[in-house]
Amino acid sequence: MSNVSRAAKYRKNNPEKCRESQNKWYLKNIERRREYTAEWKKKNKEKIKEQDRLRHKLNYEKNKAILRQKNREWYYSNKDIIRDIECRRKYGVGLAEKDRMYKEQDGKCAICRELHPLRGERGIQIDHCHKTGVVRGLLCSKCNRMLSNARDDVNIFISAIKYLGRYGGKVSEVA
Repeated sequence: MSNVSRAAKYRKNNPEKCRESQNKWYLKNIERRREYTAEWKKKNKEKIKEQDRLRHKLNYEKNKAILRQKNREWYYSNKDIIRDIECRRKYGVGLAEKDRMYKEQDGKCAICRELHPLRGERGIQIDHCHKTGVVRGLLCSKCNRMLSNARDDVNIFISAIKYLGRYGGKVSEVA
């Protein structure tokens, strides 16, 4: 019987002793193991990436339905977090800032002064300058689209006002 097979037989018959011995060695050589692991990871970045890709692909394919359900549940239970992240990414302000602006504007669009809900399909939207990225206020979807269609150009609005005036357009007091 070779030394290798005797060692394997010993490990099989004495798993607790082997585990205890491994733990002692690991604690005694923890810094050495950390250095070795860090060095190995530096040398094998591509191998690690490939293993991670394969592991992810296998796990995803095996658990696709479960993962989709978990992702869906997380999304619906964290909608405010997602909205906050999207607002911060797009406009540089979070939902708390949008709430504050909404209260300052009394829940009304900054242009047409109509009352709109804070959130939802017909909710009030954050308006920003497309050139500078500066947030200007909150607008209803119609007014926000109007600014966008006019490319934020004041001259287009002046021309539109003159045009409407020629054809009997209603002029009301500016808010």
